[in-house]
Amino acid sequence: MLDAVRENGVEGDVIFACGPTPMLRAIKAYAAEKNLECYISLEERMACGIGACLACVCQSKEVDHHSHVHNKRICKDGPVFAAEEVEI
Repeated sequence: MLDAVRENGVEGDVIFACGPTPMLRAIKAYAAEKNLECYISLEERMACGIGACLACVCQSKEVDHHSHVHNKRICKDGPVFAAEEVEI
């Protein structure tokens, strides 16, 4: 997909993306390279769906107020995140 964007000179101000993690990593890197705002939708199995079990966490840059570690609960804090706030 990114090859087609580059080949056709597609431009924009914001990227919204969902899909497999390797693709989201590439889109996040592309957005950083082009200094674009980027939002990604993460998918994860959600055992409880309310954030209590911490089964659906992803690494984040800030400390979670619930678990006091660097993570975000995809079911409660997401599933859409600004790309720069999560590590994928």
